[in-house]
Amino acid sequence: MRQEIFKKDSSDTPVTIGTKQSAKAGCLPRSVGWAVHSTEGPNGNPAPPGCRGVSYWIGLVLLLALLLPNLAYSQGAFCDAPNVLIALDRSGSMYLFPDGSLDNPNFERDNGRDQLRERDLRRNHAEGRKRDLAESAINGIVDRHDHHVRFGLALFPQGGSECTPGSRPFVGRLENGEARFQLNVARQVSDQLREHNVGTGATPLGSAIATYAGWMSRLDTRKALIIVTDGVESCGRGDQIIPRAQAARAAGVPVYIIGFLVDAETQARLNGIAQAGGTNRAYSARNEADIARAIESILNPLFREVCDGIDND
Repeated sequence: MRQEIFKKDSSDTPVTIGTKQSAKAGCLPRSVGWAVHSTEGPNGNPAPPGCRGVSYWIGLVLLLALLLPNLAYSQGAFCDAPNVLIALDRSGSMYLFPDGSLDNPNFERDNGRDQLRERDLRRNHAEGRKRDLAESAINGIVDRHDHHVRFGLALFPQGGSECTPGSRPFVGRLENGEARFQLNVARQVSDQLREHNVGTGATPLGSAIATYAGWMSRLDTRKALIIVTDGVESCGRGDQIIPRAQAARAAGVPVYIIGFLVDAETQARLNGIAQAGGTNRAYSARNEADIARAIESILNPLFREVCDGIDND
């Protein structure tokens, strides 16, 4: 706003002695370019004192508003929490004891099914069945990391059929066939493992890899499929496993295998599956601590990502 300033001379005739420029009007930028570069106010007049700083910051804010969405988009895939699906084998053999036996003095019959008494499992995990030891290791890892990892849980075979990997995760959900995992799911994982602690069926390892990798293939984040098993394929054709692991790798889903209390021949076959899935070789676990260490070593590289828009892991 431009305002003339007058004074009267000796003949009482008004004489203009100058003008006063409103700081508010003078500081309004004509454009973003003006706001960043110009030292002039509107109409070519010099900007009043202090206006250069105001206009500069207005322009900077506008430019950042334009740039930040693109910056966030370029970094989002690498800075988001990783998605990790843990798939636990619950075939009949996982309910044996580590020594291969079916019986244990700490077990009692309940509705026709062997169940380990809670107090005995807490007292000595070494007395638990393979499934119990794996469950305890998984619970510990998820509880430790679920504030910065989006965990999902799958159990295979999934009820009703001894050779079906399942149509949905036990923790997590599917939207149009794509997995959606969340942070802070330790309680859900623990509840689902406890509720479905029932041995059933064979080991559909190949179809499990294909199904679970399909759920995760379109996730635009760091991701990993971790399979804990005590055997190899016992459903259908075993020669389909390697191509399925290769397909998972091609879809961007690395397949990690943890062989639990398996013999040398089985471990070698699991190594081949892991290699086909892009993870070099399978882990070998002899106890609960080994399972936990294996999962921890898989997760560690996912935490080292630098949020600079480049995949640095």
